[in-house]
Amino acid sequence: MQPWQCILLIAVSLALFWYGTYYQDILDEGQAPSVRQIADKSAPDAIASAPDRSPSLVDWAPKTKAAPETWAVHRVRIALEGNSTKFASLHSEALGSPLFLDKLKEILDQSPTMKEGILSPFQSSAFKENDSKILRALFTTRSDEEGVFLVCRGHSIKTSRLLARTVMEAYRRAISEEGMDEPIISRFDKYRKKINNLLGQKEDLVQQIRSQAEVGTGANIEEIALQAELEEIESDLAALDRTLSQIDSVHRLDPNPMKLLAVEGVARRENIPELTLMVDQLETMLVNESQDPNLQKEVVKHLTLTRNRITKAIEKAIVSLKEDTKSTLRKKKLTESKLVELRANQNLGIRANPKFELLNRLVAEIQSQQEIYRRFFEEWETAKTKYRFEEPLQF
Repeated sequence: MQPWQCILLIAVSLALFWYGTYYQDILDEGQAPSVRQIADKSAPDAIASAPDRSPSLVDWAPKTKAAPETWAVHRVRIALEGNSTKFASLHSEALGSPLFLDKLKEILDQSPTMKEGILSPFQSSAFKENDSKILRALFTTRSDEEGVFLVCRGHSIKTSRLLARTVMEAYRRAISEEGMDEPIISRFDKYRKKINNLLGQKEDLVQQIRSQAEVGTGANIEEIALQAELEEIESDLAALDRTLSQIDSVHRLDPNPMKLLAVEGVARRENIPELTLMVDQLETMLVNESQDPNLQKEVVKHLTLTRNRITKAIEKAIVSLKEDTKSTLRKKKLTESKLVELRANQNLGIRANPKFELLNRLVAEIQSQQEIYRRFFEEWETAKTKYRFEEPLQF
């Protein structure tokens, strides 16, 4: 065999070997599942074996620039006293409710730098998730044999800790500010809406029965007194409604709180008249150019502080107006019910009215629902005093 034939045979053998190896690699790659397929299957056994991941983590994870596997996790224990199982469920419901999520967003909106640090790594121009969806994916509660935990995730351990502290602060603030009229827990809010719906039905029935039983010539002193009280309450309620309507109109035109001083119902409340007079006096002093520069500086300082006090007083006045409106509306409904009941006792025709019987059934149902809701909320009030957050020691 010639030398060139030996070289050719060796080259052909090497080429066949390389081709066979490459072909086998292609077969292996074609038979193996892709990374997307592995992520989509989300095998339960694999998820359950992961030490620090919630079973529902894959479902919650938004399709952002950061993959769930790269998230840093910070866990905070929710220490409970008393009826731990029930209390844990209530705290989990509260932390997972849409209303609490809104409270958390409010706090983050007040600190753009903190908000950007927490959310920006998960935002992408390719996907249009809003802030709520991303936040909902970044924190949840989890129970295991060690207790109940608030689990917060972030692009780094720093941002996961920052989110945890923000959630804790928002939670403390939210549960301290809530009331039976605005509960955080969604299940409670459904009870509240149902009760309000029943109360609305009751008010409609009372109005219908009342229109059919106006004061007659035989009205007694008690009935006349109730009718006079009702008219006065309706007048007060109309005035409060006008004031709130004016506030809304002014605020729509200009969100500056100081503009609300144009509303008489605001300008005359609390200590606003005295503060407004003080601002006028300080502004007059400031116009005087002959004043000493140091004195003018002090005047500007006091003017700013007084305006800030007016802004806070205006906010307080608006809250007070809303509370007065609610209270007056409750008085109106109570007085109407008393008037209808009094007239029913005097007029057998009213008692025979099918609407009166329906009213009685409605009142009984309202009382039952209010009692159920009251018991639930009292238990929740207890749960709010029997918890604390315990962060792990940092080394």
